[in-house]
Amino acid sequence: MALSVPLSRFTLRVGGGSAFFVRPRPNVTGMIDQAQAREIAQKWLDTNCRIEDDRFLIRDEFTKEHSFGWVFFYHCERWLQTRDFKYEIAGNAPLIVDRVDASVHGTGTARPIEHYISQYESSRKTTA
Repeated sequence: MALSVPLSRFTLRVGGGSAFFVRPRPNVTGMIDQAQAREIAQKWLDTNCRIEDDRFLIRDEFTKEHSFGWVFFYHCERWLQTRDFKYEIAGNAPLIVDRVDASVHGTGTARPIEHYISQYESSRKTTA
């Protein structure tokens, strides 16, 4: 039996209304580092993307760093442990964590991640 997770839970708008804030400890530069960003992304997943008898985990090997922050990819723990197709999920859109304000932004799965990264970078320039 495959897990059924509504796709709408993972298709948040980039840049607007989807921010989740955690108060990180500021470092010398006033920005968060990758370890803090990862912790924020994991807490966001634990809070906003709950699935019965499982949880989502960050896939560190796919994390991408950009000037604005990081893009984190994730998958459900049960699939990562077993690689069994019955635990496969759909709609797990990567998360962007901004290094300046520690906000979390959902991306999407309909287009390549580069599209959502470009969209986020453009939204930052218009609000800066």
